[in-house]
Amino acid sequence: MGTLIDRFDEHDGPVRGVHFHKSQPLFVSGGDDYKIKVWNYKLRRCLFTLLGHLDYIRTVAFHQVICLLSIVTLSFAHQCCSASLPAAFPPLQQ
Repeated sequence: MGTLIDRFDEHDGPVRGVHFHKSQPLFVSGGDDYKIKVWNYKLRRCLFTLLGHLDYIRTVAFHQVICLLSIVTLSFAHQCCSASLPAAFPPLQQ
């Protein structure tokens, strides 16, 4: 069994999707609380939360080139959407 190194504990329920950015100290998480959170793991805090989804978040991912998140929810019909990161968010390094 592994050793817990750190804990990021702001979701209200299980987390179903996590994705780490390839060049920034960031990861995004989504779960059963219908929330998506973008974290800075060096600062050990949530930078912002995306609200308004109507179903569980199953998959989250950073776009590989542009400043965008991809989000997948599952309900009676498969739904997929994208969200631009806020303007106050630092530009992603290439």
